[in-house]
Amino acid sequence: MQGNVGPYLQLLGQNQAIVEWNFAIPSKSKITMAENNKLIEKILGSPSTHYVAGFCGLKAETRYIYQVDDKPPTTFSTLPDKKQTSFRFAVIGDYGWKGENLPKVIQQMEKFDPQWMITTGDNAYDHGTYQELKAYVFTAFAKLLATRAFYPTLGNHDVKDQHGKAYLDLFTLPVNSIEHSERYYSFDAADIHFSMLDSASTDALRLIDSPQINWLKKDLKGTTQLWKIVVFHHSPYSNELFHHGDRKIQQTLIPILADLKVDLVFTGHSHTYERTYPLKGVVYIVTGGGGKSIRLVWRLPWSRTFAMGKKRFHFVGVRGEGFTLSLEAIDHEGNIFDRYDLTK
Repeated sequence: MQGNVGPYLQLLGQNQAIVEWNFAIPSKSKITMAENNKLIEKILGSPSTHYVAGFCGLKAETRYIYQVDDKPPTTFSTLPDKKQTSFRFAVIGDYGWKGENLPKVIQQMEKFDPQWMITTGDNAYDHGTYQELKAYVFTAFAKLLATRAFYPTLGNHDVKDQHGKAYLDLFTLPVNSIEHSERYYSFDAADIHFSMLDSASTDALRLIDSPQINWLKKDLKGTTQLWKIVVFHHSPYSNELFHHGDRKIQQTLIPILADLKVDLVFTGHSHTYERTYPLKGVVYIVTGGGGKSIRLVWRLPWSRTFAMGKKRFHFVGVRGEGFTLSLEAIDHEGNIFDRYDLTK
């Protein structure tokens, strides 16, 4: 990535963190990391345009301070482990676009103060290039990325340039898929297991015996977390007039999600907000109004749609407390236009 960018966190988990930053021209740089004002590590580098500093052996749900050169110190917290039952995270999709909508949504996300963020894809329109990702992710989310974990998924626009090469180059994500690819992966935060899938590759979720489907079965069977949340781009259920639900994903994925007792599915692609009633125990949320555009929807019996009467650019904030997940759809003006609770 070219230019002065960062610092930004990557692969921030319960026990590790990566800090990256860029310069326009090769420059000397250093970073220090501390816990409770106690210096734990100091890294110096030879002149470069891109720096990567990895820290491991960190403690879960613990505050750390890092400082790059003479920039102001930055505080972040590692992700909580399953002992922590109070937490917050945010979900945004179809957001990577110029204009005033995305900054307004990000402003509301900052007020919500999530501990981590996930995306439902289309992180950078129109083609997922380096320049677009720099503008709509690393610059637009600069304040949040310096202090929060960020776990994206691929959308169809993210793979238009070299099948997502820029996305794969710029994001550092878990490599725990069957194909050792960052296109899909899983991670834990608090007592939630997240399975982050790739629906942008043509057959990845549309063939019942694909490597990703086989990996997902093992991934969901192998977790002991209280909650199971699956995230991908193309929604199997949508009432949007332009993008309908993906029938092939319905056929391949829905039975698996029900059988393995997934609680929540977050998707995008449709530029709407939609929430289904529980379908065989699974609630499906479409959150595709992060900043690009908002489209009209139909009402169908299995769906609750709350964005019909007004263009609500939005994100979804999720709060965990004990055995309850509380979802809030929050628009660009700070209005909560849908609430939903799941309780174990």
